[in-house]
Amino acid sequence: MLILIPVILIIIGMIAIILEVFIPDAGILAIIGATIILAAIIYAFVKFGFLTGIIFSCIGFICGPLSFIIAFKIFPKSYFGKKIILNQTENTEEGFVAHSDKNLKNLVNANGIVFAACKPAGIAIIESIKYNVISSGEYIEKNEEIKVVKVEGNKIIIRKK
Repeated sequence: MLILIPVILIIIGMIAIILEVFIPDAGILAIIGATIILAAIIYAFVKFGFLTGIIFSCIGFICGPLSFIIAFKIFPKSYFGKKIILNQTENTEEGFVAHSDKNLKNLVNANGIVFAACKPAGIAIIESIKYNVISSGEYIEKNEEIKVVKVEGNKIIIRKK
């Protein structure tokens, strides 16, 4: 009958780890679950000896990660998971465009117009496309003509023309 105590503790620890996925609590439930599983292992070592402790250690080290795997398989199909996880794709037909560094490099020395004032960050229309831009330190009013000075990664740096 006493052998059920570590088994029950491991099950409670697994439930706490699984709940961690469903309840956003900064890892507290996962730590509690892991601590309960560790307590079950220690209890098995103290009450039942070395061999039983080793068996429960193996079970504990399998059940912890297994709990996360089970939770992540269940979570996307749950009501809460369906509300949080994005199931739509963003494609170019709907107007979503990812700008790669190669495309942005072509903008160097291109001219455009400020769409939203740059203080120093703003929006500019360059070659008929709106881009998030950064001025080279100066305030640039809306509708002023600009020129792309350089591109650093995904940052487009502009100045007044």
